[in-house]
Amino acid sequence: MDDDRRPQGRQSKPRRSVLREGTIAGLMGAGAVAVWFLIVDAARGAPLLVPSALGHLLFHATGTAVTEGRTAHVIAYTAFHVAAFVVVGILVAAVLRRSERQPSLLAGAVILFV
Repeated sequence: MDDDRRPQGRQSKPRRSVLREGTIAGLMGAGAVAVWFLIVDAARGAPLLVPSALGHLLFHATGTAVTEGRTAHVIAYTAFHVAAFVVVGILVAAVLRRSERQPSLLAGAVILFV
């Protein structure tokens, strides 16, 4: 059965994939934050400063010394940033899907995240 089809003989909403919904939400969140970083950095006159600095810290934290310059830092941080947002998006989508059957789980998730 396809994820977007209704089960035979039932009048329920189409089910969507938790992975797909979480990935889309994560990509949207990552994109929004990246655009915000770009706007703030451009207003300061230093585009890509935040991703470059965070990429440098990421390399430093992992013990990897990269001297190829700023581009490697920006690319590495962007990949990490997108991956982290997608993972969080999938986790949140899974919690929301599960809370459709068990509403108390949503209350617990709100308490945990807030």
